Amino acid sequence: MPLNVEQATDQELFGDTFEKLKEGVLKQGAAQRRVAVRVKYLIRSITVAIVTSLLFIFYLIHLLTRQVDVLTEQLDVISVEGERVLHSVRNIDTVMMKFEAQMNTLPDITDSVVSINQNLSLVTRNVAGVSDNIGTINREVYELRQTMNYVSQNIQKLEYTVYQVNQDVNSATKPIKRFNDLNPFNYLR
Repeated sequence: MPLNVEQATDQELFGDTFEKLKEGVLKQGAAQRRVAVRVKYLIRSITVAIVTSLLFIFYLIHLLTRQVDVLTEQLDVISVEGERVLHSVRNIDTVMMKFEAQMNTLPDITDSVVSINQNLSLVTRNVAGVSDNIGTINREVYELRQTMNYVSQNIQKLEYTVYQVNQDVNSATKPIKRFNDLNPFNYLR
């Protein structure tokens, strides 16, 4: 009930002022509780999002590790096949030396040509094996690129979510800032 200032006693003015102060403090407390509940919910949401993202990243790291293991195995196979090709080339070199040394005798030349033909067949098989391994490596590298693209997309989504959370926090605190600007006790400082 508004009091006429000239007719009110000091005690009534004090009581009226105290009631208004009490009402203002209670409203401010209620507003702070609402903001605290919203901030708590926001923090929990962010925590769940971060934990989910970390689990996903760990899963992607696990997949990447498995693919690197497969790639390493394929490189080992290529190394073995390369050694076989080198051995075959050495055999061809040896056969060619024999071919040169025995050029005068036709039966020896025929044997050397047959040996070269056998070694070339072996080289052809080894080269086919190397080609298959290279194809496997290409597929693994492609899958690795796909996985990395997927990780990049998820990181972009995470950045966007953090941006949205920042915007929501700014929006949520605007009423408090306005309330603080309207607070009559700010002018007493």
